[in-house]
Amino acid sequence: MQNQNCYKFWKLSKSLKIDDIVALWCDVEPSQFNHFVSQTGYSPSCADAKRVAIEDALTSEELDYIDEGTFTRNGGLWIGNPVEELIQKDRLRISKDVLKEWFIQKYEQGYLDEIPTFLDEEKQQAQQISEQRAHQELPNKEMTTRNKNTAVKIMYAMLIKSGWDNTYPTSQNRGSANSEIATLLDGLGLPVGHKTIGDFLQEVQNLEKEYPRKLTFDHSDIPF
Repeated sequence: MQNQNCYKFWKLSKSLKIDDIVALWCDVEPSQFNHFVSQTGYSPSCADAKRVAIEDALTSEELDYIDEGTFTRNGGLWIGNPVEELIQKDRLRISKDVLKEWFIQKYEQGYLDEIPTFLDEEKQQAQQISEQRAHQELPNKEMTTRNKNTAVKIMYAMLIKSGWDNTYPTSQNRGSANSEIATLLDGLGLPVGHKTIGDFLQEVQNLEKEYPRKLTFDHSDIPF
């Protein structure tokens, strides 16, 4: 379903109106479906055809229905009007059990490729599991000190070779490779102390002298 906010409540209902069936068949929450139609004047793709199929099944007695009654002039409720009038006045409902049997029949006859999601419990469960997995946080595996140090050295070298100033970070010096590295590592949850930064800086500076900067950057230039 594209919207799950109200779907869990629609699952509780035992019967549905035609508009609700068409919306759920289109994998759209009914209130969103109706809002879209009222705002644009158009129905989503295939919605009109699905509505006609349901209405035809009702008038041909393929689908049984629940007569909600038609209001009379004196405020009463008349049960027994023709199905065409009930459709026109939106005064009927269809049991989910009856509806599912009809869908299964059409599927077995080859008219449908699948049972709609809102009536297929197995598909709903699979979809729910998929969504839960998509929202699960990946396990937080601590980076080893050796790997962290190597990663920091590589980032230092890349920044310095890209032209960053490699002076020690101070409150006045915000645009250095050191302050940039510290910001990046904090964002990654890998904070590094100033002493470690100083040690790395000295090592990278020594490497810079041993391996002079080139116009083009090559990863093979970093010997660690």
